[in-house]
Amino acid sequence: MLWWTSALVRGILAAPVASPECLTPENGPMFVTADCVDPEYRTVIIDSETHQTSPVTHRKVSGHFDNSSIIINIYLPPKHKWKGRFFHYVYPTQTEDAVEEDIGFAIDSGAYWVQITGTGGYRADAAAAKFARKFAAQYYRSPSRHIYGYLFGGSGGSYQTIGGIENSRGVWDGAVAFIQGVPESNPSDFCPRALGGLVLREKSAQVVDAVRPGGSGDPYVGLSTLEQSVLREVSLVGVPLHSWEDFDRVGGTRSLRLLNSSYRSIDPTYKDDFWTLPGYVGTEESELGDIFRAALVNYTTTIEKVVPSQADSPATVVLEDLPPISDPLGMDFTIYDALGTELGIVWGTLDVETRTVSLYNASNSTAVSSLAEGLTVMVDKHFLALHTYHRHQLPSVSGFYSFDQFRDDAGNPLYPQRSVVLSEFLSRAASGGGTHTGKITSNVIVVDNMMDSDAYPWHASWYRSQVQNALGTSFDDKYRLWYSDNANHDYDEGVPDYQASQLVPFRGIIQYALRELTDWVESAILPAENTNYTLRSAQVSVAESADERHGIQPVATLKVNGAAKTVARVSETITLNAHVEIPAGTSKIVAIEYDFIGTGDLVSYPLASPVTSIDIEMKTHYNATGTYFPAVRVTSQREGKMSSPFARAMNLGRARVVINEQGCE
Repeated sequence: MLWWTSALVRGILAAPVASPECLTPENGPMFVTADCVDPEYRTVIIDSETHQTSPVTHRKVSGHFDNSSIIINIYLPPKHKWKGRFFHYVYPTQTEDAVEEDIGFAIDSGAYWVQITGTGGYRADAAAAKFARKFAAQYYRSPSRHIYGYLFGGSGGSYQTIGGIENSRGVWDGAVAFIQGVPESNPSDFCPRALGGLVLREKSAQVVDAVRPGGSGDPYVGLSTLEQSVLREVSLVGVPLHSWEDFDRVGGTRSLRLLNSSYRSIDPTYKDDFWTLPGYVGTEESELGDIFRAALVNYTTTIEKVVPSQADSPATVVLEDLPPISDPLGMDFTIYDALGTELGIVWGTLDVETRTVSLYNASNSTAVSSLAEGLTVMVDKHFLALHTYHRHQLPSVSGFYSFDQFRDDAGNPLYPQRSVVLSEFLSRAASGGGTHTGKITSNVIVVDNMMDSDAYPWHASWYRSQVQNALGTSFDDKYRLWYSDNANHDYDEGVPDYQASQLVPFRGIIQYALRELTDWVESAILPAENTNYTLRSAQVSVAESADERHGIQPVATLKVNGAAKTVARVSETITLNAHVEIPAGTSKIVAIEYDFIGTGDLVSYPLASPVTSIDIEMKTHYNATGTYFPAVRVTSQREGKMSSPFARAMNLGRARVVINEQGCE
């Protein structure tokens, strides 16, 4: 261990003697300052320091909080590449190990990177940020230099980011929150989607067709009265209407099922109440109630065979028998031992014909390790009760008007309400006790995605109002909200190849935002303007042109034979016209790709140098009948560097081509 590292550790150990403890106001979360000490995280022990060369040369420092399993990793660039700042990424279930892209981006941006073992709230991260700042001051021999710090996180990490930036001062100098969760997001964002998936599944093809490029734009056409009512309900809650193009994802239940046990532990009687008490769909004498009861499965069987997981396949369980099951989605498999003691619930994909359950990795580890032939399994779909849980969770926080559909004219709930508003409970826990007051203590950029059915786009608009109310006239000096079109919730996973012409990854947009934030804080260079958007009935729409839309994302439009849709014969020439532009003064277009089929097989279009706008004409033909969704994908880079892999913002332009024998509708 280097001499200055040893000295630093001794200094950290001694610091609490001279430093006051952080204060916790009555009925509020702890407020952390640069000088106070959190008693739970007062000591950091350095475990190792290593020289790393991948993805670029840097120094990795690993340590942990004393009497804790929380590990801190700091990735420091060489001194000549460091510009006096750090980026700090947060997510509740992350590991402390940064991915190579993040390390490379940080060092390319003149920053060191901080990442700790995922926790709830912001306190451990605040202590880690302060420790890392002291370490860096010693490492770079810059004891008097102010080191700028930027906190950022998305989804669950957005709770930590907002909790931290509202309840600290001097720890971070700015923050980027993305795909933002708010006090009504979890589980109330997942439940309506599952309800829509259950009721609309038989009409999924026509719903998808309506919201796709060149479609009617009206998915209500052809739906029954009940189906229209359910689609209207889930849209008014906030599910983006056009996100239903990916029906299996949006109408799926995996997120809801993976969190099922957490919900049950907090509200254990809800499931039984749903199926037995008045006011719940489970007992409702209605068409919707009939659908729920018909979908219910409650059957006891035994395990016939267990196949352990392999490197390329999950563990599977073969059941002895099953009842008739029309829809196998959303099953719980509760395992019992020979004495009838519950071992836990596992989840997986059920193949009804082979009676085989392919287990999800997130299944109860105790139950999975106990699986054996002959054990009893309760196969049930009581989990259906969660599909309408949002009706029984009306918010206590003001401004969530989308829930007014579940109140009468006098403002009273139409349905029985649970004793705990679960979404608000979980939000406070994830935020470290924070309540999204909007009282941010430093500059904040929020990035939300238009196709995000996990964190509804309109919720970011709600938080914008919170900040505006809290800051008043200083709002524009402290806050930005940017919407990204054609992007969903998948930050770490990115976009699968087959959807590359339907969705864009947005990791580069977050990198772009961080660089905008550093210039804003350190050099008073204003970031791009807020996205110009319209909010109507919980649906967000953005302006058509880049100059009107603002934000940082490029805009692409694609026409086929001059329209959003064309019908032609086999081998008939189709003319595709793309117009690509960026918001004024933001970046440069550095790459253009196209896909005539719409399967994600993108081909590079020759671009000699960066541009701010371009019009492209291409011609093609199709050799088989069918419906195609050609696309053009455009990429801008903040500094206009064609070779840089960082701070790249993408968008899509899409259209529809129908090829048939007649060449007409």
